[in-house]
Amino acid sequence: MKLEYKPQSQLFKSVSWDAFHTLFRWWIAMSDDEVTQAELNTRPAPTVFRAQLKRAARLDDVYLTQGFSALWQALPSEIHDNRKPWLMPCFAVIAKSLSLVRSHHEHGSFARDLGHLEEGTDKPVVSELRFQSLQAAKNEQEFVTQLSRLLAQLKHKTNILSLADDIACWFEEHYHQAPRRADKRIAVRWAMDYYKDAASKA
Repeated sequence: MKLEYKPQSQLFKSVSWDAFHTLFRWWIAMSDDEVTQAELNTRPAPTVFRAQLKRAARLDDVYLTQGFSALWQALPSEIHDNRKPWLMPCFAVIAKSLSLVRSHHEHGSFARDLGHLEEGTDKPVVSELRFQSLQAAKNEQEFVTQLSRLLAQLKHKTNILSLADDIACWFEEHYHQAPRRADKRIAVRWAMDYYKDAASKA
């Protein structure tokens, strides 16, 4: 199955495209999408994978779940051989967040979903205050907590590839220098996507 989404993070764009596919297959295995499971020749994952991840409140709890262990071990060797200390926390946040998504769509982005205007109103699904709280997250635990809250507001539906890629971008910027070009920074890209619906109706 060809993935149409083009990642922006260095992790998935240049370091390991295989890891992006692994993530998708891992999530599909936890989903109810039997058609895609058959297409990818992927066996359904035990229900305990999603259950444990959903209950995990802290990243330290995520590391101890079967679902995260299955994902981490399935990732290509170049991930395991990489000595960057933020890689495991990054995939832990991705695992926790993706476990909360029940329905994936290929169009749009995670941030665009947050700013989607509710039918018949000019109010976004997620308020500006909640959106700003995500952008203001100072550490990994704050970040995953905010993501969990926002995914609940999205009724657990979003583009999982966009979500995983955005998480990778956040970690890259958090542990390294942010890109010089403003439009390449995750907070700016989020803002541009979040306000797209409002701008189109202005």
